[in-house]
Amino acid sequence: MMKIVLLNDTTLPVYRTELADLLLDAVMHGASVGYEMPLSHDTAARHLSGVRDAFTVDCP
Repeated sequence: MMKIVLLNDTTLPVYRTELADLLLDAVMHGASVGYEMPLSHDTAARHLSGVRDAFTVDCP
């Protein structure tokens, strides 16, 4: 069953592996998201770490 979860700086690390899998699948099937194949799982996971950093930046 699909589960919808609000992503934030706390929940993103919990789902990082699954989100990296999703990013890899999207790129492998031709999605234009700024990456090209070959894309490693490690690179996808590092990208998600950068997304987590964006959650922690204070916005004015």
